[in-house]
Parts: sequence; C-alpha cells; structure tokens
Amino acid sequence: MLVEDNQDHQWLMSAVLRNTGVEVAVVECGEDAVGLVEETFAGGREFDLILMDIRLPTMDGYETTRRVRAAGYTGPIVAITARAMVEEIEECRRSGCNACISKPFERQTLWQTLADLLPRVDGQSR
Repeated sequence: MLVEDNQDHQWLMSAVLRNTGVEVAVVECGEDAVGLVEETFAGGREFDLILMDIRLPTMDGYETTRRVRAAGYTGPIVAITARAMVEEIEECRRSGCNACISKPFERQTLWQTLADLLPRVDGQSR
C-alpha cells in the first residue's frame, strides 16, 4: 500500500512499482490507510509492505503508522520523507517504521530497501 497525498508522487511511485508487476493500493490520507488495513485483515489478507508519506493532511505519517501498528499490522513500513534529517528518521523508527527513504528517491535506493525488507524482491535486477 502507498500512503501519499500528492498525486504526482502517487503516480510516480505507483508507476515504478507496477513496472515490476507489483500490485499497488493507493490511499491519500492516514484515516484511509488505517481503514484499508482493517478491511484487508477482515478479508483474511495483509499488505506485504506499506510505503508511508510522513507529511500527510489531517493525520501525519507518524500517527498513521502508530494506528496501523495498533490495528495489528506487523509487516514492514517504509517512511517516505523530503526531510530525512536524523531527528525525523529517529521519529519514523519510534513510530513503528522499519526504514526511511528520502524524496526525491532514487530507484535503486527504493529497490534495495524493498529487497532488505522483503527477501523475495531482487534489488539488483531493477
């Protein structure tokens, strides 16, 4: 799942991921992300990974991550932020994120992060 409010970023991230055959669900706000996680659990499924923008309207990515974790999601969450300073990266980890990627992201950085968190992803072939 991609949690991103900026439509240009949604398009770019989705296109990069879909070019590899990955199925991407996109939501624009934290409330929708929490709702979709709960909905997938109710259907007996779980997302393999969540890409979480930190600067979201109404509920930021930190709080969204905490609520997604509280809802029972145990998979990897990767924070996406334009402000990847030490303090922000630490806050991402404290809120429950497994990794942090800076915007604008480099494709190889994204793939290596996914490969580190999801063993079946080959970060070298992308």
